[in-house]
Amino acid sequence: MILKTRHRGVTGWDAEGVFIEEARKVLFVMVLRSHVPALRELVIAADAEAFIVIEQGHVAYGRGFKKPV
Repeated sequence: MILKTRHRGVTGWDAEGVFIEEARKVLFVMVLRSHVPALRELVIAADAEAFIVIEQGHVAYGRGFKKPV
């Protein structure tokens, strides 16, 4: 859904919640600060119980961001 609606790449890996011992999928997405609210709404619409961490990055290199030096 993020790929189609936000046009951003997503890195995903399998994980297990230690507290509830349940399989989960961890998704990592890098977006511009101005896109955070829309992405957060998209995630909550897909999974109202999603655990969301928002971190400020200093720099991002690659497609859609800065070119590697």
